[in-house]
Amino acid sequence: MFSKPEIDYLKYQLLARIATVNSDGQPDVVPVGLEFDGENFWIGSHDQDIFFRRIKYKNVKNGNKLVSLVIDDLESVDPWNPRCVKVYGLGEVMDHEGQFGKGKYLRVVPKISWSFGLPGLKPTKDSFRQKTIHKYLSNSICESEDECKYRIRYSYMDSIEYWKRESRISAWRIRIWRNLPNLKVRPEGSSFITSCTRFL
Repeated sequence: MFSKPEIDYLKYQLLARIATVNSDGQPDVVPVGLEFDGENFWIGSHDQDIFFRRIKYKNVKNGNKLVSLVIDDLESVDPWNPRCVKVYGLGEVMDHEGQFGKGKYLRVVPKISWSFGLPGLKPTKDSFRQKTIHKYLSNSICESEDECKYRIRYSYMDSIEYWKRESRISAWRIRIWRNLPNLKVRPEGSSFITSCTRFL
């Protein structure tokens, strides 16, 4: 979850830069119009035909879901005071009614973010930036199977890395964990994780 200083900054920012990557590993960075809903970022276009021709759309649509965002500006030049929020996230093409009207948008669900230069931030120890691990695996329902797949997969991978680091779990335990039965579809109102199936 973003902090209040970050939300206060992001809700007034209309431009950002997004980085995506194609299947050959070629990165692409482009300036985009930005909409922030307090949790996720939405990137659209004033023209849907143009949106569907853009590299960022094709990269995410072709399965390359990992994206990065930078939202920044200069509060002052003298003294030099840049302000910035950098985001690692998961991209998904979704139906949405936003700043460019109704149509297809690229939604970015934040995974990790770093911020600096914003009044009220609490920098991470030994750093000038505030780092946040976003708990995107929440009680909300996925809006698509792809979203469920990627939310669970990356939360799952993060969990393995955490336990390897904190508890030094042995390799055989991790192998057992990876072979757990697939998650089952859940009834409305129960735990989020059990709403997703076939994805591990």
